[in-house]
This record gives sequence, structure tokens and C-alpha cells, in this order.
Amino acid sequence: MNKTEKQRIVLFYIVLILILSAGNSLDVTGQASVRDYFPDIRINASNNPMPGYFFLAAPVSMDTLHSAYLATVDNRGVPVFFRRMEYPVLTLMLQKDGRLTFLSWKTDYVYFMNDLLQLTDSITTAGYDLNSHDYAVAENGHILLLGIDKEHKDMSEVVPGGDPNATILEGVVQEFDENKHLLYTWKTSDHFDVTDGNEKSIFVDLTAGIVDYCHLNAIAVDSDTSFLISSRHMDEITKVDRRTGEIIWRLGGKHNMFTFLNDSLGFTHQHSIRKLENGHILLFDNGNMHDPPASSAVEYALDEKNRTATLIKRFRHTPDVFSVYIGSTFRLPNGNTLVDWGNTAPSLTEYHPDGTVAVEFDFSEHSFSRQVFKYNWQPRVFTPSLDTLHFGMWSTPDTLTRQIILHNHWPDTLPITGYRVHNPSFFLMDSLPVILPGNGEVTLTVGFYPEAARWGYQKDVMTLFSDDSIRRVGRQIWLFGEKEDHTAPVVTILPDSDNVPLNPQITVDFSEPVRRSDNRELDYAMVDTLIIFKENGPSGPDVPFNASVNTEKDHILIVPLQVLKSNQIYYVSYKNLLEDYMDNEVPVKEVHFTTKMIMAVKDKMTWDNITVFPNPAGRSVTIHTSVEGAWKVKIYSITGTLMLERDPVRSAETVLDLHSLCRGVYIVVVTTEEGKTKTVKLVVE
Repeated sequence: MNKTEKQRIVLFYIVLILILSAGNSLDVTGQASVRDYFPDIRINASNNPMPGYFFLAAPVSMDTLHSAYLATVDNRGVPVFFRRMEYPVLTLMLQKDGRLTFLSWKTDYVYFMNDLLQLTDSITTAGYDLNSHDYAVAENGHILLLGIDKEHKDMSEVVPGGDPNATILEGVVQEFDENKHLLYTWKTSDHFDVTDGNEKSIFVDLTAGIVDYCHLNAIAVDSDTSFLISSRHMDEITKVDRRTGEIIWRLGGKHNMFTFLNDSLGFTHQHSIRKLENGHILLFDNGNMHDPPASSAVEYALDEKNRTATLIKRFRHTPDVFSVYIGSTFRLPNGNTLVDWGNTAPSLTEYHPDGTVAVEFDFSEHSFSRQVFKYNWQPRVFTPSLDTLHFGMWSTPDTLTRQIILHNHWPDTLPITGYRVHNPSFFLMDSLPVILPGNGEVTLTVGFYPEAARWGYQKDVMTLFSDDSIRRVGRQIWLFGEKEDHTAPVVTILPDSDNVPLNPQITVDFSEPVRRSDNRELDYAMVDTLIIFKENGPSGPDVPFNASVNTEKDHILIVPLQVLKSNQIYYVSYKNLLEDYMDNEVPVKEVHFTTKMIMAVKDKMTWDNITVFPNPAGRSVTIHTSVEGAWKVKIYSITGTLMLERDPVRSAETVLDLHSLCRGVYIVVVTTEEGKTKTVKLVVE
């Protein structure tokens, strides 16, 4: 080994120590980085999200260090494109023609950018103020904008105490063709009544000087001849004929034309209406009028002929999240559902179709995005000659190297100021910054040195970027390499003891990433078929469960679908179908654990006419009593954890929403003002 190589290795280990002390990822920069002012993103969970980039548009900063911004970030929260904005921005989307669009409520324009991030066009409403909640671009290039109209009305003739000179905020829809020619204007005042608003809402006051009874907040293209709008304060989704302007149907609210099936909750004060490829609709249910308030994303199958709306899936966070006035949802190409929780924590959750979490971000301490989208798209300001570098097998003390050529698509010079990696086996060997000439090229060298790696198969993604004081433009390259490894992974399964709670989470941890022995990647659907979860032993009855595997492929989480039995032995293992990425077979491991003994709950007193129905219950339960005066009700898990509470109840009965409860057995405890109690077993299906 020559002196230069020794120095390089010493330098590598110095860098490695810095990397590990900084938290397993590294930004290498030649000047100030976007990380100095881009909000840190906390990743609560990562379990094989769809590849791609989250599109964020932050209208304001929630602290004094940051600002409004546009950004695209990867599944690790790394920004590939970022731009600080001097004015509020919203709704950054990728259109089918490849353009990016966003809007601003300060300038009242929707803007268009090309893939070089250059502004190319803009549009706004004609004769009305732009409503910045939403917009839609049809496949033929037509643009549908929301607007605001203000009309004066003598509300004293409509409701007692109404303002004789009230200002009514009406909604407007305008469609423009691809050349920005106005085709028509549709107004809510021609089709809705001011009394259509939900007077029970704190946002609707028909006696106020300004009445916001409908509050259009979302629009979607339904077909070539129709569009959908969301009227938040009316709790209504409306389908409108784009040719005649006539209402085709109304879903929800006072003029609901549908029967809801499989759904006792419905939706209230919703946002973000989407028409899915299967014909279903997806919306963000803010849930302001639910009891208790809770937000979720809801998918309905509409039978427009028979006027039925069947609940297909409700994506609800555990524990509940309540977004008071913002939020969105978006169906991804692989079937995952993205939910933006607005300015609450967490910020966004991507769900697999079965409802398990694919990835969850929280940047609520710094900023929020009023809508979030996800696309497998990167800027084209500069592009690499290869999107993937394969280094092959590392078997000598030397650093393996590969070269890439970057091409600048801008006419101006562009400095490559830094890069980011997560795996210290990979690094850029060039000194930064490197100058990319206008419309020119530069060659970079990437190194692979896995001496400190704990296993044989190494992978990473390198983000190359150009940062300045207000923006980042970047590009990502996937990296793969190997070193010799004949050691089988070590497996740990927990719990493996006695006195386990009846609602455990079982974990299977591997000392390195694993896959199926047929080289297929593990995913959320496949991993269920590999797990063995039974009562007593390998031949016992099956236990229903849901399993997920993390993005790194070294951790499996198993969650029982019902509360386990008391004082019962359980068996957990997996099928002999796993190996690491160097073809070393994973040895089969099995564990037993025993749940706690739970004492039976006895009635402390009796009285007549205490009814809990239905029982078994679905998503809600009604509790009726003959108690005179106030009383309270609490629902406990079988292990004694308080799950729900209603205190006080001053009527004969109350309805409790059970969406936050898993299937299983619970204890309902009713208590009078005098402290007398009665317990009833409740089964939730």
C-alpha cells in the first residue's frame, strides 16, 4: 500500500467518525447549505413508501428562522429542489405535460414552471378575486380556477337577527382553455341558498355582517363534461355539468341525495376532493362536526344511478389527529394513499392500501404544507450520465471508483456545492465546489470503500446539489456495492417472556437487511405470508395479525388484529424463505410468550335499563341508561387502559365513536353522580 493510499484511508476513517457522530448521514458542502434554513424533518416511521418525492408548498413559517418555500423532498426528508419564497405559496403540483404549477394568495396567480424550474406562464381569475384554496388542470390543458364573489343581502329577511346589509361570500368557478380564454363562469349564488350552510358550525353565522356559508375549498375534474367542488361550510361535495352549469348531484350536507352504506360517520368540513381512476372519490374529512372531532381520509364508491355512497376505506391516524381548517389527501400510482394533516403533528402520513403506515413525516415545529403531493420526478437543471452506479465486489484495500458526467441544461454556470450520503461506504472524491459550465459538462468521481461496513451488500442514494442563499437544485444517484460476506444474519424476536400485555406489538429484528430466498424484495403485502403467529405452538390456532417491514428490510412489526387472550401461550416464527443480500440463509427462530392473567370484572351494583347496543359494535356504540341526573361513561381495554371517556352525560343516552379502537374486547364503566358504577363487556368488531 503506497503512502497516498494510506493517507486516503486515514482521511476516510476521520470522515467516518464525523459521520457516525452526526447521525448516520452527511452533507458535504463547499459553502452554506440549504440545511441551514430548510426545516428538519422528523421521520416517525418508514416502511417501504412509494419511490418518489413529496411536493411541499409552505405558505408561512411557524418560527422566525425559516420562510415560505417550495420544495420536493425524498423519502428520507432530503430536499432535491428547494426555493425560499418572499410571498405565501400553496399547492405545488406536477401536471401531466411535465410542468409544475403552484399558486400564491398574495399575488392571486397560478404559476407554471418547466422542468428547468423556470417560470413560463401564469393565470388568474377574470373579474373576481382568486380563491387560493385549490385549482385543477384537465388533461386537455384547460384550467379550472376558484374565485370569490361578494354580494349584499338583507339577512334580516332570512333569519331572525340577520344583518340588513350583510356581505355574502359566494364561490366562483371559471374554466379557461389551453390558451387562457375564459369559457364560462359558474357561481354558487345561482344554485345554492345561504341557508345551506351548517349553522351548527363555528364558521357559519347567518347573523354576522360577513356570511361565509359555502366556502369553496377544492375542485377536481370529474370528466370531460363535469367537475366536482367541495363546499366546506355546507359539508357537501357537488357534481356540476361543465356544459350547462346544472347540478348533477349533491353528496352530504342538508341536500344530500345519497344513502351512505358501511359508514355511520360521514364527513364534515372536508377538503381535497379527488376523482380516482376506479371512479371512486377520495376526500379529506376534517371532522369538525364529529364527536369527538377527528380527521381522516375517506374513499367512497358512488353508485350515481341508485344514489348510494359506500365507504371503501377510512384512513385514520392512531392516535387521532384533528386538523381544524386544512388538510389534503392524494392517491399514489402504486395504490398508497397520502394524507397531509396540515399544521398539526404529524405533518403527513403515507398509507399502504391495508392501512399500515408506509412513511410518516413531522416538520410541524417549523412549517406546514396546505396540500402535499408525491411524484417520481426530479428537476432537469443538471442531469447525470447514469442514475445508478454499480461498484461490484470490493475485495482489495483500494477504493473502487466510478465516474459520472453531469450535464448543465442552464446557459449559466452552475456550481455543484455539495452532496449528501447516508452510508459512509460511499463518497465523492472531488473537491467542492465543482463548476458546471453553461450548457456544458463536468466529470465527477464517486468512491466505494466498505471496510467498516457490518455486512456485505451496501446501497445508498447520493444527492448532488447546487445551493445558494435562496434555493437548491439537485439530482439523485443510486449506489450499490458489495464486499465478501459469508455470515448469516442474527435474528431477535420479542416479546419472548411471561406477563405480556394483551395488546402487544411483536418485533422481528435482523442484524442486516433480508429478502426472500427467491431474491424478491419484502413488502407490506408479502411479509404477512411469511409470519407464523399461533396459539400454544406451531400446530395451534392461527392468530389474525397485520405485519409490515421497514424500508431498511431489517425489522418486521406484527400487530394482532384483536386483543389477545388472558393467560394464553402464543407462538411466533417465520417460514424458512429468507436470506440476506449475499445469499446467506436466515436461520429460523421461534419464540413463545405468555399473556397476563386478567381478573374478571364484577358489577359493583345493579340497576335496571342499562343498554349497550349494538354489541358486538362496529364504528359506534349507543349507551342508554335510566339514571336520573348526570352520569359518565368510560371504556377501558381488557388490560385496564382508559380508551374513551364521556363526562358528563346529561341525557338518557349517548353515542360513542369507536374508530380509534382496535377490534377486541373492552369494558364499559357507567358511573352516577353518587359514585355508583356498573360494568358491561363490549365487543368491537
